[in-house]
Amino acid sequence: MTNDIAISINQKPIAKMRPRLGRYSVYDPQNFEKIRTRVQIMNELNDRGHLNALQGAIAADTTFYVPMPSSWSQKRKETAFWL
Repeated sequence: MTNDIAISINQKPIAKMRPRLGRYSVYDPQNFEKIRTRVQIMNELNDRGHLNALQGAIAADTTFYVPMPSSWSQKRKETAFWL
């Protein structure tokens, strides 16, 4: 039995940053972004009533839509292979 659940996360992708060294410890500078995304997913699942249904093996199919960099020339934008 399969139950398909679709989730949309509307925020810009963030490049992975390295952990930073503090004076006495190592910390993750993206910790806030990770928590915010996790809370957004949990809230969306909870609103739809799917939160308790997630048990066992889970498969994910992801699609990312990323805008073209504004620094690209017009010629490069026109010849981009994914358009």
